[in-house]
Amino acid sequence: MQAVARAARQNPALFGPILMSMFERRCRAVGSDQSALPMDAWYSLAKLPLADHLLSRTGAGWPPSKDIVASVDWVSSMRWGLDHFVFLTYLIRGGRFMAAALTARMFLERWTLNVAHHHGVEREGETDADFITRAWSVYPDLSSVHDLGRYWKLLSEYLHGRAALEEAIAIDGTSIAQFMATVGGVTLTQVLGAIRVHAEANHLEKLSTTLHKHPAEPLTHSSWSEDPLLVNSLHQMDFGFATSQAATALSEQGARYRSLVDDRTAGPMLRDTLSLDLVSRAGNSFH
Repeated sequence: MQAVARAARQNPALFGPILMSMFERRCRAVGSDQSALPMDAWYSLAKLPLADHLLSRTGAGWPPSKDIVASVDWVSSMRWGLDHFVFLTYLIRGGRFMAAALTARMFLERWTLNVAHHHGVEREGETDADFITRAWSVYPDLSSVHDLGRYWKLLSEYLHGRAALEEAIAIDGTSIAQFMATVGGVTLTQVLGAIRVHAEANHLEKLSTTLHKHPAEPLTHSSWSEDPLLVNSLHQMDFGFATSQAATALSEQGARYRSLVDDRTAGPMLRDTLSLDLVSRAGNSFH
């Protein structure tokens, strides 16, 4: 960075091209690192096609507005919960950890309120972190492993430029990507739980029973390949990309994904299949 600053002072016209060159080099490096998104996040994504199908079967549309902007109805809120997780994994895969931290914290806050509302947990004058921990304690099996109040606090420290998260993951022997994927994956369990309750209330219990399924034989990053369309979209959200053939192909693939999960006859296949290829199509649609 010192060299960049020196060059910019000597010839300010070089500053823009230097930054764009650094940006393109980073894009290539991120795109080639398929291991950037932890495998457990990919398998969490693999549960979304069935969840989307259940929402479509009960009248959910595909609203463009985020839940925090305009919550049309409960099924739209649950759809946005899935969208929120997809966006988080997209940011992690792209190495955009500051944006991912903000997204993970918002995701956790939004669905902590749902946990508290559903189980009648009221604020008692404690800190935000303590309230989050207490709210999620209604799920003992989960809270015995994950202290979500502590996770929220670490994300907040990271967003404020303090080193608490880096110190914690160094002790735990994990990575920032894995930590953020864990926060997202645990929060997603509440979204999926809400969708399952909603599906059962609409007589779709035979389809909803596998929403929390896990792969019998987990794959590794080296045993499958990401869709090149997904890799190509990781950073290029500028006007040139938006009007490119790649962007058109992504839009078309997203439309095919929505058509598939909207199909009433697709339920049994989605229930019985844990497909990373299908997940790639979901990710390409940006949900």
